[in-house]
Amino acid sequence: MNVAFHPLVINYLDQLAFDLYEKEYFGFYEAACEYIYKIVEDISNNIHLKPHNKAPRHFTKHGRNMYYITYQSTDKLPGMYSSM
Repeated sequence: MNVAFHPLVINYLDQLAFDLYEKEYFGFYEAACEYIYKIVEDISNNIHLKPHNKAPRHFTKHGRNMYYITYQSTDKLPGMYSSM
């Protein structure tokens, strides 16, 4: 399956990596980028396998009959902080 990401989504994800690092969710910028890369990779490789949920009504501004999937990260990536 070929998954295409809108340029605005790509820009958003690039900014998200920077924000995650800047807000100290990750100790290294490269680790934040790796986290985003794993999300994109999971979507690209598994979107057809994930359960789809009907999108809430407020998403109709983007189109009709929309669905969404969720991503659950279970990995602790290098540079990611966690509290005990």
